[in-house]
Amino acid sequence: MRLGIVGGNLQGLEAAYLAGKAGWETVVVDQRAQVPAAGLSSLFVVADAAVPEDLDQALRGVDLVLPTLEDREAIESLVQWSSGRGIPLAFDLAAFSLSASKPASNRLFAELGIATPAPWPGCGFPVLAKPAEGSGSRGVRVCRSAEELRRSLNEPKPSAR
Repeated sequence: MRLGIVGGNLQGLEAAYLAGKAGWETVVVDQRAQVPAAGLSSLFVVADAAVPEDLDQALRGVDLVLPTLEDREAIESLVQWSSGRGIPLAFDLAAFSLSASKPASNRLFAELGIATPAPWPGCGFPVLAKPAEGSGSRGVRVCRSAEELRRSLNEPKPSAR
């Protein structure tokens, strides 16, 4: 089995490690040359997942592609790319969209009766401030006062890429 792992940060590192333990060959693809998963992969390729031609070169001969990044543009490109080439993609765009939206996730948790932390302003400090869209820890801040929270809300959104 030859697994294409697109994204070389923490999720890519975990995927490369586990795939290696399973005896699979791994190709890790990331647009940055220095990522943690590069050292655990059978092959590391610097390429932009949002560019189909880059994917053609980087993922040549893979049996399965696993996205381990949170960049919507790159993921949508991967969905189209894999579909057009008949290469399975271990990914569900609807599930990703739900999990990447804090309001949608909170609605689902409420419908299912799953307890969640009290939202602001019904909780006290410190407050964990997280962007409404996205997953992982990008843009997450701990605010210990109303002033820190106000400043956090006025800061620009972090870039996905």
